[in-house]
Amino acid sequence: MTHGIAACGARDGPSRAPRTPALARGDLVVHSAGDGPPIVLLHGLASTHHEWAELKTALARDYSCISWDAHGHGIHRVGTASPSIADLARDLASVVASLAPRKPIVIGHSVGAITILEFVRRFGAESLQRIVLVDQSPRMLTGPDWEFGVYSGFTAADNRVFEWQMHRDPAEAYLRLLANGFNARAHAEYETNAESVQRMRHRLRRSHAALMLPLWKSFAHKDYRDEVAALEVPLLVVLGGASNLYDAVRLGRWFADVVPHARVVRYAGADHAPHLAAPARFARDVAAFAGRCASGLDPMCGRRHEPRLMDAANSAVLRPANGLRAGAAA
Repeated sequence: MTHGIAACGARDGPSRAPRTPALARGDLVVHSAGDGPPIVLLHGLASTHHEWAELKTALARDYSCISWDAHGHGIHRVGTASPSIADLARDLASVVASLAPRKPIVIGHSVGAITILEFVRRFGAESLQRIVLVDQSPRMLTGPDWEFGVYSGFTAADNRVFEWQMHRDPAEAYLRLLANGFNARAHAEYETNAESVQRMRHRLRRSHAALMLPLWKSFAHKDYRDEVAALEVPLLVVLGGASNLYDAVRLGRWFADVVPHARVVRYAGADHAPHLAAPARFARDVAAFAGRCASGLDPMCGRRHEPRLMDAANSAVLRPANGLRAGAAA
């Protein structure tokens, strides 16, 4: 299974998804592939819509897969001033509104997942069919009441240092963020300046990486635990078992405890981008989650039940820790 720094990076090359026209929605260029119920795909920080190429190819026969480059990324990076998480949530709202009365499945990785939670905070979740969050904590900063953020130990003071580093050299700061966490291979690749790290550094410096800092500042301090706990729509959470940033076991148990109807899946060996580390598995999990919910065959969709945390390596059922509450450390 691929993991490290390179697997967390963007895919800048041509998409392998079926070729379809791009639709302009205001200043947003939206790419659509396939035909069927809509699935909206939101990429992570420093990435582009090409991140979802393999998933689009896998699902386009049965679903309409919709994606775009977030402001400050891809084709929207040049001339885009100070994008914020509010801007990204409003973009999502405009696309969701254009799909009405159909309700989409929305899938977000990293900052894409934060965009979904910001959307829920601002607009509610009633217009969404179901939600998939990929390797993202509802609160990135840690403190006395929260240990499941970045590194399980990334305080407001740590964030100020990181933002100073981002101001000086955003590309290098982002590479160090991925390297200094839980993923040993990512750390080794960075320390040896492996070819994969050099490629990613070059790509980041070719892009408008300076726009990452204002976007980061707009969401790093936010706390979406209440929004997650209040979700009533079906929820799938996919975590990297070797995530660069998060303790997948503890974070997964928190999700399972506070959202009892959620499916929480951990991909053993996968990094912060489990959907890229195991694309075939991710496509199967999304298709199964969407199909079961649509057919009504899955009792986990839309009703309360005993939470389950699944390990993708062996499908073992892990029981969540008793007594956890939103914001409580294990």
